[in-house]
Amino acid sequence: MLMKERRSNNMQSKEDFIEMRVPASAEYVSLIRLTLAGVFLRAGATYDDIEDAKIAVSEAVINAVKHAYKEKN
Repeated sequence: MLMKERRSNNMQSKEDFIEMRVPASAEYVSLIRLTLAGVFLRAGATYDDIEDAKIAVSEAVINAVKHAYKEKN
């Protein structure tokens, strides 16, 4: 997961990067959800937006894990 956040204020623009690499295993979905929630909370997202994003990311990650290393026949 790679996320780029750009902030503007009276000072210079600052770019923050959050990069998260985890094994393609369902056991890491909760860690990804927790990290996402923290980033969204810090960005000022509403509770509903955070919950919606967690559901969407969970579905995407589980789908990626499920299909990541399928053997090609």
